[in-house]
Formats: sequence, C-alpha cells, structure tokens
Amino acid sequence: KALTSLVNGGNMVMGSVPDFSYMFHNCGTNTVTGPDLDLSGLTGASATVTTSMFQDSTAIAIDMSSFVGASVNAMNSMFYRCNEVVTIDLDVLDTTSVTNINYMFLSCNDLVTVTVDPLKFIGDSATDFSGFLDDCGSLVTFDLSGLTMASCTTLSSMFKATPIPSSVTPADWDWSGITGTYNFIQGSNTLSTAKYDALLIELDSQTLVSGVDLYMGSSTYTGGGAAATARASLIS
Repeated sequence: KALTSLVNGGNMVMGSVPDFSYMFHNCGTNTVTGPDLDLSGLTGASATVTTSMFQDSTAIAIDMSSFVGASVNAMNSMFYRCNEVVTIDLDVLDTTSVTNINYMFLSCNDLVTVTVDPLKFIGDSATDFSGFLDDCGSLVTFDLSGLTMASCTTLSSMFKATPIPSSVTPADWDWSGITGTYNFIQGSNTLSTAKYDALLIELDSQTLVSGVDLYMGSSTYTGGGAAATARASLIS
C-alpha cells in the first residue's frame, strides 16, 4: 500500500540511529500524488549514512528542518530521482563531515527550492560532486554560497541540465585538486559573464592539475580584457 503522508513527524526524533539509508526508498507510486513527509523531529544526532534515503520517493514536500547530521559522511543519492518533490527543507544540515555527496539531487525534475544554511552546507570534505544537481530543470532557490570544494576532485555533470543558482560563485572555490569537469555546465545553462570572467581570472592564479578541460556550456566571457588574457594563459 502506498504511503500517502507522514504528519506529526516532530515526535520522530531517532537520535541514536546511525544509518538512514533507503529509509523512504520508493515510497509512493507513479500514480499517487504525495506523500508529504514531515520529518521535522529528526535530529540526525548519531547519523553517519543517509545514502538513498528518499531515492525514488514521490514526496512533494520533505521537511528535515531539524536534521543536523554533523557526523554524516555519505549523502550520495539521498534524493535521487525524487522527480515530484518541489521543496526540501534542510535548514540546519551540516555537511562538514560528508565525503560522498555525488548524485544527491539527481533527476529531481520538479524541485524548486532547497532550504539550507550556507554557513553549514559547505561540503569541504567531499571529494565528488558529480551529478549533484544533474537534471533539476525547475530549480530556482538553493543557497550554495558556502561551498569551498576544498577536497573536491570531480565536478562532472554537477549542473548538467539545471539552471545555475544565483548563489553559485565558482571563483570562490578551490580548483587545485579538480581532475574532472565533464558537463559541469551543459548546453543553454550558463554562468553569468561577470562570474565566468571572475572564474577565469581566479583559475589563472591557482595551481591547477594539468590537462583538465573546463566544460562551461554556453557561458561567455568578456573579450579583450583580463578574463580573455587569463583564458589565453590557461590554454597555452
């Protein structure tokens, strides 16, 4: 029988549970609208794994607004293919310890808003952001201004087929360890010219892994200026 809703979740704390993987995997069916998942009581105080926690769920709204998860090291595919979800509240989620975050929101086609605290959603231990927001074509709001990429090696398909949130400023990232950017940005999805200019200038100032191609979709830079000079230096 399909789960259609979970309410009064403020009473479901589960503070001693370490593994939340596949907890709501495949909840609902393609013919049932919902469920709305009120998990506002979950603290994630002892959580270490949330892999595929909601994979293939048909939830429309997911409230995890009290889930801190400061010890979680694996969040890969956490919301993978939740293609009916519109809002996800992760207001206090702390990603400091996360090392595996790839495909976290892959194919959340209707996702509009993800609520996070950018001072906690940093991901500075994560090595692989591939497919992180791949195929999230309805996305409008997701504050990713706290990302550092301090440990990251792979950004492949991070924003493939996804509008880039205005908070994303790749010039603020550490690119020194990046070895893969295939389809980082794809097609008509673009970084603003100002941000692309800033990125090129910043990349030219960092020590990068040689031989890495940068995939920027249809993004354009300003010709005849500092960005063009930096680009020429990078490809020389």
